[in-house]
Amino acid sequence: MAEETRIWWQEDDDSIAPVLNEVITQLDESQGYRTANNLRNMRMYSNLAIMGLSAEEYTGEEALPSNRLTLNVVESVVETAKALVGSNKPKIQYQVVGGTYKARKKSEGLTEFCAGVFHATETYSKAQQVFGDAAIFGTGFMRVYEDDGEVLLERIFPDEVIIDDVEGKYGTPRSLYIHKDVERSVLKAEYPELAGFIAESGRMREGTAFATGISDPVSVLEAWHLPSSKKAKDGKHVVCLSNIPLLNEEWTENGYPLVEFRWCDRPLGYWGKGIPEQLRGIQIEINMIL
Repeated sequence: MAEETRIWWQEDDDSIAPVLNEVITQLDESQGYRTANNLRNMRMYSNLAIMGLSAEEYTGEEALPSNRLTLNVVESVVETAKALVGSNKPKIQYQVVGGTYKARKKSEGLTEFCAGVFHATETYSKAQQVFGDAAIFGTGFMRVYEDDGEVLLERIFPDEVIIDDVEGKYGTPRSLYIHKDVERSVLKAEYPELAGFIAESGRMREGTAFATGISDPVSVLEAWHLPSSKKAKDGKHVVCLSNIPLLNEEWTENGYPLVEFRWCDRPLGYWGKGIPEQLRGIQIEINMIL
């Protein structure tokens, strides 16, 4: 990739969307092993020959009944981990040591406030999903964001997160990308002034299976580039379609608004190692014995 194409965060509004799409598409295609690994782990956990992870394929199944696992060790270990560890509900508690009565009452109020936020955002149920993602795929993601003064949480499916493996060698990539399929009518309602561009926008990931749904999704790409230093002004946060940016702003934080959880860290690289990868050899031996 040419140097001027790689530096998408220096583009203006007119060109940043197509350039960013080109960058993400190239990363997605050159690092296809990630989707292959995620698909294999999903198959081992679910004991189904799932055709793919795209919107058209994740519910389909290849006709390979002879490959079913008689004793699915991976699923048993994942569900046990979710029951024993993922079901825990730790809470934030503020305490005052040697403080006044007013300070103690304030700490009690803060504890109750955090408990209310956890309940309103369904923190525990979403965190259990993220824990399950980490157990199956190696890495789970939860996004924390604010919308109209309200704190919100969103579980991000691991296969929707894209990084450059070269940047992520030491686990700290300078850029991070998220690809999601969003209903076209929802985008038109949120951005009525861009209805024409939304109607012409396409998808980055499309499955090969015959789609029977009536939904009309469109690819929405979100990207962050961290500032090069505390004084640098080259940080960028962009949300775009294939043909137009929906948001293009400076990013000053030295991190991403994502909470990452890894089942097991690797010596090198950004991605974690999940239970299916750890138990693959044992599962193969059990299959051969049975």
